[in-house]
Amino acid sequence: MNKLFAIISYVFTALFIFMIIYSYVKIEIVNKNQLKTDHRITIANIYEINAVLNGEPEINYKFNYDGKEFTWSVPTERWREFRIGQRIYVIFYPKNPKNNELIFDVIVPDSIKQIPEKGWLEIP
Repeated sequence: MNKLFAIISYVFTALFIFMIIYSYVKIEIVNKNQLKTDHRITIANIYEINAVLNGEPEINYKFNYDGKEFTWSVPTERWREFRIGQRIYVIFYPKNPKNNELIFDVIVPDSIKQIPEKGWLEIP
């Protein structure tokens, strides 16, 4: 009886772990698809760069959309390339701006002074 209980416990534990991993991967895939199909682009401001003991350093940034400010952070190995106060493009899902990604490889020109409240459909 104890062996059967142990086997059932292992199976349910494995199933539970599998479901957690599956949910995380599915959320990531859905988020990526949302950014591909329906997105806006705006400019974020880097306000902090944190070095962490375990893991990659994080860039903390904020951006405005539709009159609201959103703050977020992203771990990146490229943190040395950026500075506090730097502007960087961010692509986001308008229905959930927390679903966003920084666009590291395109420099925001100093000539951009006005940012549309609803962002751009593509990088200006």
